[in-house]
Amino acid sequence: MTKPASLSSMIRELANILDGLIRRHEEMHAVIRAKLESMRLGDVDGMLAGARRERDLTEAVSRLSEERIRVVTAAAKVLNLPVPPTAISVRMLAARLEPAERGELLGRAHSLREWMVAVGEANRTVEYVCREMLMHFKTVFTSIVRGGDTPVTYQRDGDLNGYSGVQVLDALG
Repeated sequence: MTKPASLSSMIRELANILDGLIRRHEEMHAVIRAKLESMRLGDVDGMLAGARRERDLTEAVSRLSEERIRVVTAAAKVLNLPVPPTAISVRMLAARLEPAERGELLGRAHSLREWMVAVGEANRTVEYVCREMLMHFKTVFTSIVRGGDTPVTYQRDGDLNGYSGVQVLDALG
């Protein structure tokens, strides 16, 4: 099948976009791992710096994803694919290409998928750590707000209640 020159340039552009997405996800994974290490060390500045870098990378990924959709949609139109262009995946597009281009795009898509999974797993770990930290902070805060001898009762929503006795923050006051 002879393809228009514009399709070839679209495929090259798509390959470059996929490469950019892969790099951003690799960076994101490294940033999340560094943020986890900062959490382990109690390095608040490191955690904040990691969160800022993660935000910047997320914005870059979003921009590249929009570009990917634009290029895939344009290529789908050139190939007269019968499904709505916005529903076209790289895999569906690659199925209509020559074997060499197909292999390149599918290889990149596979690598991107692997990095996306790795980022998702790292984010789940961060979520778990944050949830555990929050529970510990809540326990510490509760013990500071209430005296150690304060009788504890449960409220309707399941939270603990009990504010009799001397409170540490009041004693510092």
